[in-house]
Amino acid sequence: MNFSEFGVANFDCRESDPWAQTFEISLPFSQNLPKFGFWQLASSSFPANQSFRSTNAVSETVSAADFLLNSEASNLVASSAISDTTPITPSHGGLITPIAPETRERRSANDGFYRVELTTENADLVLGGIGRDWIQGGGGDDELYGLDGDDRLLGNQGRDQLWGDDGHDWIQGGQGADSLWGGSGNDQLLGDLGDDWLAGELGIDTLTGGLGADRFLIGMAMDGGTIDQADLILDFRTSEADQLVLPSGQGFADLDFIAGTGNNSGDTIVRDRATGHNLAILKGINPSSFNASNVVSQDSLAPAPAVIRFSKGNFLGVELDGKATITLERSVNTATDVSVSFSTSGGTATPNQDFTPITGSIVFGAGETRKTISIPLTDDRRTEPNETVMLLLSNPVGAELDLATATLTISDHGL
Repeated sequence: MNFSEFGVANFDCRESDPWAQTFEISLPFSQNLPKFGFWQLASSSFPANQSFRSTNAVSETVSAADFLLNSEASNLVASSAISDTTPITPSHGGLITPIAPETRERRSANDGFYRVELTTENADLVLGGIGRDWIQGGGGDDELYGLDGDDRLLGNQGRDQLWGDDGHDWIQGGQGADSLWGGSGNDQLLGDLGDDWLAGELGIDTLTGGLGADRFLIGMAMDGGTIDQADLILDFRTSEADQLVLPSGQGFADLDFIAGTGNNSGDTIVRDRATGHNLAILKGINPSSFNASNVVSQDSLAPAPAVIRFSKGNFLGVELDGKATITLERSVNTATDVSVSFSTSGGTATPNQDFTPITGSIVFGAGETRKTISIPLTDDRRTEPNETVMLLLSNPVGAELDLATATLTISDHGL
């Protein structure tokens, strides 16, 4: 592999696990930047001679360096263990699933954050690891974990799951119906657009739902439950159907809603009736405006529906290969069987001449998160410009659709 385009004088590449075929690559930087930027590239079928090409050379901007890796393997796992090459697993369990290439990394000497910015539409999983991480999702249904350190997570587009874990974290959902979990520490959570789920968990947290019908999980009070230890909810709106969510087995009758005094004048204090612990402060809310519809128990909520989507908006097929592979992803809820209809139609490509039309139902079994579809391509042995096929998902059963349209570009010999 050649990383000369990055301005890197030398690099180290070794096969850390010959059974899993996991490779570790260290790229040294210069001047005021960290000595090492570290990536883990992993795949169950990752060949030893796999080549990578850079699509952006390293260039210093202010006090940061950007680089972009592009791999057709689509199995890039970003880790912020700058000086530690120990593989990291999610704190909430589960396997590390592949994430897309075209991922931008940088670290700023000014604020000390290690940054990962996803620029694709795939459903990605990124683990922050040790230190202060700044992780920004792309257009897919992303799963971002800050792990240790005071982290900043931004879901961006899609229905994202964001976990701050340890440290004092800043978490923003962005567009879509997102789930935000603060973990331990004093966290700031902003749902932003969409119907979001916000759970500060342990610590003294500040929660802002943003637009949409948001749900705020409360009830994890620190020892003592004094007014200074209560979570602060800045924009609870009964007019937008916001709700407080209590742990399973608890409900509206277990709470007292008390008018605040002093610094909390004009606010509502939500108190656990049995323990006297103050759970949350609702800014600018009159206690008399509350009723049972504003509070639900966690065990009464219906499971979130599964979400099915194309893994990206644009796919490439090469005539000489004889087929193009299209990938679908299922996220959010993977517990049950779901299905979706798939179909193709001609864009600039001609059905039954440039490609064989495909229609049918795609079934995801319980636990399945990815499906692939093969579209036969015809090699007409003529030189011609790229042609397109339109891809469509419809009629979901037991699921909702996210990215339901995509484009397949057919090339003679690849782009």
